Amino acid sequence: MEEYTKKVEDLNDSDVFTSWITLEEDAEMILNTEKHISYDEGHNVGYGEGIDIELEQGMKQGIEERNIEIAKNMLEENMDTSIISKITDLTKIQIAGLK
Repeated sequence: MEEYTKKVEDLNDSDVFTSWITLEEDAEMILNTEKHISYDEGHNVGYGEGIDIELEQGMKQGIEERNIEIAKNMLEENMDTSIISKITDLTKIQIAGLK
């Protein structure tokens, strides 16, 4: 086993072996693998169900981002925060944070 380990370590240190991929490409591959593993671990549902959940979350996030943009525009027009809150479903605290 020690002999095998030594051969693997020597191979890993060899420029001939490692030159086929840059450090940046290696880092990107590792990151993509970690994302894939994290995604798989976070989704204990079927493939189709996972897509539906992701789509729903993305839509909610998009709506919230749009409501924030609307609130900013309304603040620029000096509208009352109570009205902005009713229209955008943002809290008064969230609106105050946009000022």
